[in-house]
Amino acid sequence: MTIKAIIFDLDGTLADTLPICVRALKDVFQQYLGVDYSTAEIFEMFGPTEEGILRTRVSADAFPGALELYLRRYRELHEFLPEAFPGVIHLLSLLRERGTRVGIVTGKGPHSAEISMHVLGLEPYIEQIITGHEHGTDKSPSIRKMLDGWGVPPEQAAYVGDMIYDMRAAREAGVLPLAAAWAGTETFHESDGAAKVFTSVDEMIRWAKTV
Repeated sequence: MTIKAIIFDLDGTLADTLPICVRALKDVFQQYLGVDYSTAEIFEMFGPTEEGILRTRVSADAFPGALELYLRRYRELHEFLPEAFPGVIHLLSLLRERGTRVGIVTGKGPHSAEISMHVLGLEPYIEQIITGHEHGTDKSPSIRKMLDGWGVPPEQAAYVGDMIYDMRAAREAGVLPLAAAWAGTETFHESDGAAKVFTSVDEMIRWAKTV
């Protein structure tokens, strides 16, 4: 098997950033709506970018301030998570050294993704990032768009994500679906469509040395 490109999800795959997203959104909704949403309720909102989530829940006049608060809280909370998952930087560095194209396709909005890229020190290793959309994110077209730009056929590429729908998106894009189970976001089963399930970053590093 020859893998020339590996595209990663961000939240829950490269770093444990989901709790930061949730906490920041809770703070915004408490201030602007006076509502204390549960973590489960926040998770149900995911799909659109944070901009999309906020735009559908606060007034048009309140939106700019709500987004500013979200990004400020996201940046502040990120200080408590200054690093990617252990081994991730080594993995990305190894892939680049081997000549593998490395990118990110995420459902995050562009502003929070930029913050995470900078805080986590991912910028030197990521060639391209495609973020989500306010009306919802279908990752498969974004995966194909990135590969088309690189001139890499889908059968020579992989997508790494921590959610079952990431595996579906990978298969729809025609790339190898790889499950990042090291975060514990989901419990993957054989029927979930992952070609491989990695329970640690080290396990993926060992695999990456063979392709």
